[in-house]
Amino acid sequence: MGDAPRLHSDQSGVVLAVLDDCYLTLVWMRDNAARLGIRPDQLAVAGASEARGLTAALTLYARDKGEIPVAFELPFCPMIHDRCTTDFAGLAPAFAFVGSIEPFWDETIDYVDKLHAARAPVEFTVFEGCFHGVDDLVPKARVSMEATRYRNRWFGHSIQNCFTPQPVSS
Repeated sequence: MGDAPRLHSDQSGVVLAVLDDCYLTLVWMRDNAARLGIRPDQLAVAGASEARGLTAALTLYARDKGEIPVAFELPFCPMIHDRCTTDFAGLAPAFAFVGSIEPFWDETIDYVDKLHAARAPVEFTVFEGCFHGVDDLVPKARVSMEATRYRNRWFGHSIQNCFTPQPVSS
């Protein structure tokens, strides 16, 4: 089950506005988990293209607010805008991959290195010769199918093993 807030086209304050929208979606999913048929102890965040960076930002934001624990995150080839965060401790397990000719290579490697340094669980690989979004743009290419299998294998593992009980409301 997933829900996806729309990206705003206005660039002024777009990251904060979208981040708030994403967080409100996460709150809504937690509050409506029974009705939606999802597990409240297994809320995850994932993104595609620019939303991949929002996945990382939302996981940090949720951790900092302390209201909704995220079970796991999937920021594929993240386009991470904000490099100000220095505290990566206590984040949910993460899965990411990047192509070796990805324009956001440095950002992705930096994010993964920070997760490793904070001892956050992270699964990461590099797909040689791949560019940003290759799995979406050329889905039938051998390497795209390999990346999809890799992602699906990790997602299956996470569904079986990653749980975070939600705090009890007062």
